[in-house]
Amino acid sequence: MTLTIWEPTGRYLPRQARIQLPRGARPEQADSLFTPISIRLYPSPTAAVAPGWAVVRATVLSENAGGPPRRLPWAWLRVMRDNNGTASAAPLARAQADGRGEALIAVQALPPTFEDAGRRRPDLPARIAVVFDSNLRDLPEVLPDDDPPAAEGIYRPDPDLLDGPAKHLRDGLSEPLSLLAGRTAPARVLVPLSERPP
Repeated sequence: MTLTIWEPTGRYLPRQARIQLPRGARPEQADSLFTPISIRLYPSPTAAVAPGWAVVRATVLSENAGGPPRRLPWAWLRVMRDNNGTASAAPLARAQADGRGEALIAVQALPPTFEDAGRRRPDLPARIAVVFDSNLRDLPEVLPDDDPPAAEGIYRPDPDLLDGPAKHLRDGLSEPLSLLAGRTAPARVLVPLSERPP
């Protein structure tokens, strides 16, 4: 069964989620209907943040050969530590862009300094791994003020499906950016995406 979840205050992005039915009727069963199901919601680009978080308010864009960058609505994002040009395997945080390609990327637990080649530094080099559903249309970087994109009102992402292998997904890795505990910064997250599937 597929659910559409809409949080009415606008602090969290809408999403879809799939649950397996039927569920077990006995409380001791692993898939018992008496056991709550946790479904993660991701903050909207305008959500409040806590002191001490490293925050990037990002516009997620794809490189467009021969043309200007294009926005990636509902892109799925993972914040990866940058280790001398390669991304770490385990993400520091996950985020979701909205239908305009805007995202709040928040890393909640960073130490005040980091070890780098035997020296301490206050910022952490990171890259953003981006996954985009190629069934969606990308959008121009400059959007009209009076007409929200169609992707804003129609598509509802399922981050669980975007965070895995699928033929219709395109992915890419951003250039390094710096994360600093307690700092909020705007950024254009520009990524070269993999080839569009046939």
